[in-house]
Amino acid sequence: MQEVDIQFLEDSFKKYYFNHFDQIKVPERTSEREFGYQKFNSGMTRHISIKNDKELHLLLIQNVPSDVYCSNAYYTFPNLPMNEKDWKEADLIFDMMQKISIYHVEKVIQYQFVMSVMKFQKILHDV
Repeated sequence: MQEVDIQFLEDSFKKYYFNHFDQIKVPERTSEREFGYQKFNSGMTRHISIKNDKELHLLLIQNVPSDVYCSNAYYTFPNLPMNEKDWKEADLIFDMMQKISIYHVEKVIQYQFVMSVMKFQKILHDV
């Protein structure tokens, strides 16, 4: 990506972060999670501890990341390296691709329809 494009994206993201932070969902128990971010055309920055939504807002305005991540795990020391974080617990997260889930739902509906027809036929047969 060319520098002029990166600058345009950073300016646009910074404006969005500044004007629409209220639309960004800040996770619960922020101070116990590890945060990370990636800037346009650069690698990941990890092991960041954020105390509250104001610190997250400041991070977004100062660093203007293209992507922001937070752990689903809770740690005593989220800013330390992985082997020193002192894991407490984690949220269970299901991530399903839309195509797979739509396909799956269609198959479940077809199966339920077939089973309903078979039950109806059995009821008619038993009568």
